[in-house]
Amino acid sequence: MVQEYQSYPILDFKGGLTKDKEPWLIAEDAFSVLTNAILYRGKLIKRRGFREFAVFVNKVTGESVTDVINPSTGTLANFPIRDTVSSAIFTDSAGTPQVMTYDGDGAFTGDGTGTLDVATGVYSLTWDAGPTGPITVDYSYEPQNPIMGIENYYTNAGVSDLIIFDTKRACVYNSTTFEFDAIGTADIWSGNDANFFWVENYKERLFVTNNSNRLKSYNGTAFSDVLVEFDTTSSGNELDTCLMVFVYKERLVLLRPTENGTSYPQRARWSAVNNPDNYTLDEFIDAPTVDFIVAADFLGDDLIVWFETSIWALKFTQSSVLPFRWEKIVDTDGSSATFALNTFSNEQVGIGPTSIISTDGIDAVDINQKIPDAVLSFDSNGFKYIYSVLIEELQLILISYPSIGSSLNDKSLALNFENNTWADFSLGFHTYGFFAEQQDYTWENIGLAWDDIEFAWDDKSLQAGYPLTIAGNDTGTVFQLNTTGSDDGESIPEDIRTKKFNPYVAQGFKARLGWVEFLLTTDLNVVLTVEFYINHITTPYLTKTIDAIGDGQKTWKRINVGAIGEFHSMRIYHDATNQTFEIHDINLYFKPIKGRFKLG
Repeated sequence: MVQEYQSYPILDFKGGLTKDKEPWLIAEDAFSVLTNAILYRGKLIKRRGFREFAVFVNKVTGESVTDVINPSTGTLANFPIRDTVSSAIFTDSAGTPQVMTYDGDGAFTGDGTGTLDVATGVYSLTWDAGPTGPITVDYSYEPQNPIMGIENYYTNAGVSDLIIFDTKRACVYNSTTFEFDAIGTADIWSGNDANFFWVENYKERLFVTNNSNRLKSYNGTAFSDVLVEFDTTSSGNELDTCLMVFVYKERLVLLRPTENGTSYPQRARWSAVNNPDNYTLDEFIDAPTVDFIVAADFLGDDLIVWFETSIWALKFTQSSVLPFRWEKIVDTDGSSATFALNTFSNEQVGIGPTSIISTDGIDAVDINQKIPDAVLSFDSNGFKYIYSVLIEELQLILISYPSIGSSLNDKSLALNFENNTWADFSLGFHTYGFFAEQQDYTWENIGLAWDDIEFAWDDKSLQAGYPLTIAGNDTGTVFQLNTTGSDDGESIPEDIRTKKFNPYVAQGFKARLGWVEFLLTTDLNVVLTVEFYINHITTPYLTKTIDAIGDGQKTWKRINVGAIGEFHSMRIYHDATNQTFEIHDINLYFKPIKGRFKLG
């Protein structure tokens, strides 16, 4: 009797990236390689890319131009200059003032003509009338320092401003020009590329620390030092810095402070109720451990504090004498990365020295069983750079890290926290944050040429109020994530490798793979390459391409195979822009073949 082919559908994907077993032992819907693709609501989809959002700038005012002749030539003290309209304004202020304004296209408008090389700062100006001086210039330049914080300042009226930090200064986002405006003209901080910013909004002030410089606050206009004086026998500020700051039961709580030159790595110090500027000497409590505080966030009403090798809860006691107390949760797990802690529902996820940890405030467990060696692929000297973000609309936590040998974040792990599945991303940003767009995008304000637009006009992320996920790199540029089919114009290389299939292993039979069918979302642009492998051979015996052209919302595509082997596996890949495919079902057709079978 001739054995008919049997259908083995792989659908409602829930396996994700799995590396805890050999590929022939993993689940049917699991993948031994899953790069730049994720599982989303049962589908296998390619991740979306990112595009430039805005560039961090510093502002210079009143820089003197010494060449008071016609034409005036010279080089600005700082460059590259931001290549936008009005980013440089030259003024001849004597007699009848003359002004020339950069037009964003290499030239000037106003009282004369001229050129500006934004890359080198070299300018040449021909005035309508001979200048008499003094000539000064106001301009914005790109310092190209690492982006160290992406935060939002809120007022009681519900007004919000997007604040961006680099290692030295801060900018505020201008929703009219779609650019960053510098806050002040002088350096404010002196941290390095690992001194990320932690902020807390309280009483219409944004409290800011980078664990290097003094605690500061922002009032919507400027930053100022916060005076923390708790010893009545002395005068002046006594808080050098702190790692984190929280508002907890109407008190400002400072974690891991450095006070009068001494670090207190187990300490929580707090202000008076409703007064973040009032402190007393005894308003603190040290956790009874030698561990250092590393990360923290609220889980319910408790502030969960992750130390190096333990996790504690800072609990409210309702006592006016000692309003907080420490309560240990576990003493076997902890955190190694301050900015890699995420909270969702009733759970927190953090990065330990060798594993990824979750706590519900009662216990803690490893959650990377499917990828047990993932953290070991992080560079051991780069844990201080690990940064993660929770992207709610994709049900993802994105964890960026430096791979072994890299000095900065160059890769990411993606955790779907709804089904606990993993994927690898070939991107890594220095920092992450969020921004709610204040107005809908229109043709007038989009600021892009038609050929440069890679998104749909009805994309929900273009609507006012939608929370955008944005990310900063190590050279001063901020990008919007999950918005295009490319990574800032570059192709996104996707690579998917299935398990090694043989539904007849238990019977000791080989398998003939007759054909494979793919159910794809219809898309005129998508082309995928599929490679077929047998047994443990690393060279494909068959390579085919499929498109996603079809009628209706979904389309079936078939590849005829006809190969016999102990195991069968596939690689699905492409390296392309603007091709965000969706796979709903992979249907393999097998029939058993008798013959000598061996696993090795």
